[in-house]
Amino acid sequence: MSQIPASILSKMDELKSSLRTLPRSVVGMDIKHVPNHRPSHSSAKLLILYAGTRCLIIQLCYSGKYAEFLNSFMANETTCFVGTGMRNMVDVLKLYAGNWLGGAELGHLAARILKKPNIERHGLQDLAGLVAVDIKQPIGQCPNWTATVFSHEEIKYAVHDAHTYYVIGNKFLDML
Repeated sequence: MSQIPASILSKMDELKSSLRTLPRSVVGMDIKHVPNHRPSHSSAKLLILYAGTRCLIIQLCYSGKYAEFLNSFMANETTCFVGTGMRNMVDVLKLYAGNWLGGAELGHLAARILKKPNIERHGLQDLAGLVAVDIKQPIGQCPNWTATVFSHEEIKYAVHDAHTYYVIGNKFLDML
């Protein structure tokens, strides 16, 4: 990982070490896409990983630099990756993180823990309500995910879903 700037390596290490200090190793994850009119090209632009108070945003067009980190981080079988659209994430991340097998779909996790199969396809707002989490929608317009620099507000917008998945996933796992 010598081609990665030291500042980025330190952020990667912070995310990994924060998992060791948390009661359980849970990562909320999201992928941001852009409209794609060429099926041969991936529309995935950003991978967002959120744990505790740490977040890492990886621009997938530079993921070759981060392949070693992604492979080791995503291969950790003691970490529960949570989000929505996990099947799609598996397909996308096969290009970037090798043999990552996937994570827990929030709806499926809720249905299994609460023993209510009918809630598996509930939306995020409904799932949040089941664990008394009030979701505040991000303020502002959806950023251009192909940008190379983001404002503070655009970063908050980007991180919103991964943070929400992390919080809701933890709440459901607390019920076990």
